[in-house]
Amino acid sequence: MPFSLRLDPNTEATIRHLSAVLGRSKADVIREAVAKYASDRMSALVQGASAFDRLKPFAGIVRTGGANYSKNTHAKYRACCGGGIVADVLVDASALVRPR
Repeated sequence: MPFSLRLDPNTEATIRHLSAVLGRSKADVIREAVAKYASDRMSALVQGASAFDRLKPFAGIVRTGGANYSKNTHAKYRACCGGGIVADVLVDASALVRPR
C-alpha cells in the first residue's frame, strides 16, 4: 500500500545509504526499521507491566491431570533437598517470632 511522508535530509540520506549498502529497496529498509521500532516499544511497555500482567496469557493453560502440585510444598521441598541444611534453615527461620 503506498504511503507518503516527509523526511529531513539526513534521514533520507541514511535510508538511501542503507538501501545501497544492503542491496535492498528503501521501502524494505523503512519496513524493517518500523518493525524493529514497534518491537522495541512493545518490549518497553511489557517490561513496565507487572509479573501478573506478563504471565496472564499463560495462566490456566497447563493441565496437571488432577495433580495438586501446590499442596504441601514445604514437605516436598524438604524431601527434594534430603532434609539438608537449606531445608533445616527454612524450617528454623519460620519458627522465629519477632518481639513487639
